[in-house]
Amino acid sequence: MKRQFLRIGLGYLAAALTGTLLVTLLMYYTLRFFGPEDYGWRDFLNAGVQSSLQGIVFTLAPALLLIALAEIYRWRNMLAYEAIGALLPLPLVYSFDAGLIAESCAIGAASGFVYWFVSGRKAGS
Repeated sequence: MKRQFLRIGLGYLAAALTGTLLVTLLMYYTLRFFGPEDYGWRDFLNAGVQSSLQGIVFTLAPALLLIALAEIYRWRNMLAYEAIGALLPLPLVYSFDAGLIAESCAIGAASGFVYWFVSGRKAGS
């Protein structure tokens, strides 16, 4: 049981770090090529980490509920984790900009894949 909780925690941490990295890279390339010239790499890192932490905090409760359901019902399908990951950040999208929605879904799907790879493959065991 202790090993299962450790696996779930490591999976969520890996998924959160994946989301943070992707958000930071997307902000870097978006602002670097379409924004003002005076942004430094620390500004990108700061903005990416701050927005990722907001996403992690606001999706923590629904994610834990879905992780609990996945463990109880032994969901081990990779596509289920990617679909749940893609849909989870949608309530956080503050505008109906298609690019922002697509980026949020892509980051969520990538994070869902990482969670599946680390711990979802062994759900319920």
